[in-house]
Amino acid sequence: MLTDAGQLDLIRSGRVTWEDVIEESLRSQAPVPNLPLRFAVEDIDIGGVTLRAGEAILACYGAAGRDPLVYGRGAGQFDVTRAAKEHLAFGYGVHHASARHWPGWKPRSRSRRSSSVIRICPWPSTPAS
Repeated sequence: MLTDAGQLDLIRSGRVTWEDVIEESLRSQAPVPNLPLRFAVEDIDIGGVTLRAGEAILACYGAAGRDPLVYGRGAGQFDVTRAAKEHLAFGYGVHHASARHWPGWKPRSRSRRSSSVIRICPWPSTPAS
């Protein structure tokens, strides 16, 4: 968000909420991008690809948040206005973290315009010597 002036302007102007920013951050940069390595206990056919018993399986939550079939052609881009807000940052199904429904995780402010507290210091174009 800080590297895209347009996205930053949306939050500063109050056109999007901090909740929008947090949800998009969780989608685009999964806090747990990969699950621990698992191994197939029997042969498994997934979409015409066979995983043989004993082969390693790496579930990539990070890739799920960038699926163009779910999030469109710009799935790899950070977009706080994205309509699809679903992500796997809190798990899925029976493993969905109960913290997701805890009201304390959501940002709170007295005003949508509280974003005016963001102060951006210009990044130096050349490193200091």
